[in-house]
Amino acid sequence: IYPNYKKAAYYRSRIADDSRAHSQSVERQRVEKDAEVIYLQALNAYQKELFEDAKKNFVKVASIYPDYKQTAFYLERVDDDIIRKKEKVFEEVQRKQAETFYAQAMSYYQAADYEKAKVSFVQAETVAPGYRDVIDYLQNIDIDIQRKKMEDEEKVLRAQVDGLYKEAVDLYQAAKFMEAKEKFVQIDLKYHDYKDTGKYLARIDGDIDRQK
Repeated sequence: IYPNYKKAAYYRSRIADDSRAHSQSVERQRVEKDAEVIYLQALNAYQKELFEDAKKNFVKVASIYPDYKQTAFYLERVDDDIIRKKEKVFEEVQRKQAETFYAQAMSYYQAADYEKAKVSFVQAETVAPGYRDVIDYLQNIDIDIQRKKMEDEEKVLRAQVDGLYKEAVDLYQAAKFMEAKEKFVQIDLKYHDYKDTGKYLARIDGDIDRQK
């Protein structure tokens, strides 16, 4: 109608650029909105120490919107966080294993089963060096094992000697002095000065002579 009316030519020359600029602005806003959603997901995962999930989302953010907020900062440190968390999980597993072995060891120790206790203490120290007072027990447990062994041997010996002593006394009271003497001699060889064995042996030869 009027090609050169006022600034019509000027606006016609700009409309393509303005349309392109508008489209770019709309696209930038869309990308920024998408980046914000993923960024918040990444940040939430990071705060919950779900570092591998966080890393995936931070990488997505960086791919669609480089340098968005603190994405670069988190990507620089997230690999170290992943390693630290794995170490922490591993240490927790070790601690629980050590706790189990320690409880077993203490149960055995309190029951005076020192050899089994030693095995469990060694297992606890192996999975978690320095755990509680394991080292203190391990430093002394061989002494406990040896002492228990001697006590057990003493109990067995006393049980044997008790039986012999009863037989010897019964024989003596039955005036079977020769047989009684043999028993008392066996007792004295096994367990010197057991009960009244010495007294019986001191007088039994006289009893034998008087019986003849």
